[in-house]
Amino acid sequence: LHNMALSGRALWLRSRFLAPRVEMAAAPRAAVSSRGFSSTLRSSSGSHDATAKLSAAAEHLLEMARDYHKFQVENVPMEPLSADEATEGKQRSSRVFAIGRRKSSSAEVSLYRGAGKITINGRSLANYFKDFSMRQRVLEPFWETDTLGVFDLQARVRGGGTTGQGDALKLGVARALQQWDPGYRPILKKAGLLTRDARVKEEKKPGLKKARKAGAWVKR
Repeated sequence: LHNMALSGRALWLRSRFLAPRVEMAAAPRAAVSSRGFSSTLRSSSGSHDATAKLSAAAEHLLEMARDYHKFQVENVPMEPLSADEATEGKQRSSRVFAIGRRKSSSAEVSLYRGAGKITINGRSLANYFKDFSMRQRVLEPFWETDTLGVFDLQARVRGGGTTGQGDALKLGVARALQQWDPGYRPILKKAGLLTRDARVKEEKKPGLKKARKAGAWVKR
């Protein structure tokens, strides 16, 4: 009853402010004032079918609340985004992330449109990889897709040695390009740049010098 009495105020507000807009509905309903609703409650409290009347009144209030909510949703003015907000949202969404792994190395790659700047653990590509072949290995996905100098790359590499980190970066860059544009997938797949190289060093066996290497056999 307390909730129903509070809804009487909502009915009065509806009849006071939304009466001119009732014509928008296909079948307009008769407005019920808070005083009329209170008298209905008093008259129905002593009758045998009080529960049925209260249920009908609650259903009627719920339906009017739905109509009011629908009116609010349909008539909320939507202001267009400013140029700065649109540019900021576009820049925020124009970045892809990928992870590449090789042996015990892992590389987290962030790719976004730029001028071809590559940063690995806060250092440039030439400063991080002294070997020219390792630099070529990292840049191979860009060569295959003809996007060298189109994207900026930021990567964080951990674990392993030079070879493992270079291959992990190569796989991460290829996966990032595939996420940026799925049309690059056939080119990268044909070049074998999307295949994870699962080869790792075999562990040493007890009694052997290495995984397979054994000492010279001596008869006596």
